[in-house]
Amino acid sequence: MKLSNIVNNIDCKMIGKDVEISSITFDSKKVDENTLFVSLKGDGEIGLALKNGARAIVSKSEVIGVTNVIVKDERLALSKICANFYGYKNNKISMIGVVGTNGKTSTCVMLAGMLKASGKSVATICTGKVTIGNEVIETDMTTPDPTELFEYIGKMISKKIKYCVMEVSAHAIYYKKTDAIDFSYLIFTNCTQDHLDFFETFENYKKVKMSYFTCHADKYVVNSDDETGVEILQNGKALTYGLNNPADVFAINVKHYSDKITFVLNMFDSIKEITLKNVGLFNLYNFMGASTVAYCLGVSLNVISDYAKKMEVVRGRCELVGEVNGGKVYIDYAHTPDGLEKLISTFKGICKGKVYCLFGCGGNRDRDKRSKMGIISGEKADFTIITSDNPRYEEPCNIISEIEKGIRTTYGKYITIQNRAEAIDYSIKLLGKNDVLLIAGKGDENYQEIMGTKHEYSDREEIKSVLNLL
Repeated sequence: MKLSNIVNNIDCKMIGKDVEISSITFDSKKVDENTLFVSLKGDGEIGLALKNGARAIVSKSEVIGVTNVIVKDERLALSKICANFYGYKNNKISMIGVVGTNGKTSTCVMLAGMLKASGKSVATICTGKVTIGNEVIETDMTTPDPTELFEYIGKMISKKIKYCVMEVSAHAIYYKKTDAIDFSYLIFTNCTQDHLDFFETFENYKKVKMSYFTCHADKYVVNSDDETGVEILQNGKALTYGLNNPADVFAINVKHYSDKITFVLNMFDSIKEITLKNVGLFNLYNFMGASTVAYCLGVSLNVISDYAKKMEVVRGRCELVGEVNGGKVYIDYAHTPDGLEKLISTFKGICKGKVYCLFGCGGNRDRDKRSKMGIISGEKADFTIITSDNPRYEEPCNIISEIEKGIRTTYGKYITIQNRAEAIDYSIKLLGKNDVLLIAGKGDENYQEIMGTKHEYSDREEIKSVLNLL
C-alpha cells in the first residue's frame, strides 16, 4: 500500500517519496525493508529502525535521509495509520467496546452470546483471547496494540463479520490504542481500585476511564449504581442499567441460588422473567449491561431469556471446576479488592457450609491493594490460604507478607503456602459437605510469571490433577 493512502486523513506532513509499505511496527527489531516504523521511544529506536532498513519513519521531528511523516502525536497516529492500513471502516463492522475495572470479559462474552443466539455474526477481543469465526487467537493483553488490533479487525471485515465486541482497558485508553475506532456502543461496568502502580492515584485512573465517554461512541450504556458511572452521566445523556438508582434497564424480585439467579427484567418498560445460569450480583450487572446493548441491536427479550437459561459460565469467571466430599471448587479472575469482596460475599450468601478463599497478588503491580485484599478475605471468608500469584520480579514471600499485614488486623484464620500448586492441594483437602473453595486471581490464565519468565501453569489443571488423586 502506498504511504500516502496509509496516512490519509491524518494530521501530518509527509517529506520524501511516496513509497510502498507492506508492514507497520513500533518495534525496531521487527523492521524490514518495506516497513513503516512509528517512533514511540525517540531517536535511539529510530536509529535502529534505519539500520534494519525501514522504508519510512513516523516521528515528531524530521528524520533526514528517509521518507518521513511528521506528526504531533505518535500514538494517535499509530492507531489511525493501522486502521487505514488494515482497511477498518466503521460502516462495514459495528464495534462495541466494554470499559471498566471488573466484568469486562463476562460482559463481552454475554453480549457476543446474545448476538450469536439471534443469528448475527460476531467476533470478540477479550483478555488473552481473540475469536474470529472458528479461529481462536491467544494474546498477551486485554486490548492488543494497534498493529495487532487492526490486523484482527481487518480479518473480521474480510470474513464479513458484522459485530465485534471488545474490551477496552485503561492502558489502551491512555496509550490511544483504540482512538481510530468509532464505536457504535460503549458499555461502562464500574470503576474500582486497580493499576495504581501505573496511574499512581485512583483519581488519575478514574479520569482515564471517564475521558473515554465523551466522543468515542454513538451511544453509551452506563451502570447507574457505580459512583464513577454517576459522574459520567452528569456529562451527557446515556442509556442506563442498575438496581438501586433510576435506570432504563433494571431488575426486580431478584433471588439468588447456588447455581442461578432469577429475576424480572424491565427492559425500557418491556417485562420478562429471567433465569440466569450464573451466580453473583456482579454477574447480574454484567448481564444487564450486555442485554441492554443486545436489545438495542434488535435481539428480542425472548432470545435474551433463552440465552440466559442455556449460557455457559465464562471460563475462569466464577467457574465450577470440580467437587469433592460434597464441597465445590471454583476459579475466578478476581484480582482487585472490589472483585474479591464481591466474589466472597456472593458465596457467603448462598453457601450452606464454609467458604475458603485462596489467593495471592501480582508482583510489580499496585502494592496498596495487597493489605486491603488481606483484610477483605480475613473479614469475609471462613478461612484464607495466602499463596503466590504472578510474582514477576518480586520475591513471593514479600508479597505474601504484605497481604498478611492486612489479614492480621482482622480475626480471620489463615495459612500461608507460597507454592500455588501445594496451596491448592492443601485447600481442596479441607473441603467438607456444602463447603466452597474460591481460588482467585488467575482465572483462565495458563501461566505463572516468575522473574520475567512465563512458566506453564493452570489453576484448572492443578485442581483436576488433585481431584483425580483423591
